[in-house]
Amino acid sequence: RFLANMSHELRTPLNGVIAISQALKERQSDPKNQELAELIVSSGRLLERVLTDILDFSSMEAGRISLAREAFDMETLVGRIAELHKASAMEKGLRLDWSVQSAAKGAYLGDTVRLTQVLSNLLSNAVKFTQRGAVSLNVDTRGASVEFTVSDTGIGFDEAVRDRLFRRFEQADDSISRRFGGTGLGLAISRSLVELMGGVIKVTSTPGTGSVFTIALDLPRAANLGLDEG
Repeated sequence: RFLANMSHELRTPLNGVIAISQALKERQSDPKNQELAELIVSSGRLLERVLTDILDFSSMEAGRISLAREAFDMETLVGRIAELHKASAMEKGLRLDWSVQSAAKGAYLGDTVRLTQVLSNLLSNAVKFTQRGAVSLNVDTRGASVEFTVSDTGIGFDEAVRDRLFRRFEQADDSISRRFGGTGLGLAISRSLVELMGGVIKVTSTPGTGSVFTIALDLPRAANLGLDEG
């Protein structure tokens, strides 16, 4: 509770630091000064992500998160999410592919903010833990469920890691934490949000080969964008 309250208090000055350092970076003509300013920006954004994770997790623990119900187009939403991570993938020389199979296309009802949060977290992790190859996001249907599959050709992990991966403050091991950073809250938050939406999240992985995260959600169809029921 204390951390959640402090997170609110820290967010306002932190947003100021990020905005000012971004403006400072754009004014620099010297490459070294640009690099230093960018370091301030990236550090601020990392801290902002940590604060957001703390707020989300504390809200879920207190049962204060409620889901929205709005119509959205699946292909538009998935394309927008994939585009958010394409630049970071390209910087590492990775290919990022996305697709929505014909059976999964169309309008649905759901919480687009929370769905975006979960898929963005999985894509962000996939890019972070992949050094070469590709990351992909595919959407299809299986029975009455919509399946979102995020796969990568990254470092992977074994069964022992998989068993604890969705617990809060857990990462694969200390060396992973030191090398890649992070709070270890992202997957715990994602699992809680998926379960809140009435779905399940599963993962298969092989060390050194890559990982596949699959989310199954029973999303009702919307007859039309802007209508409440399908």
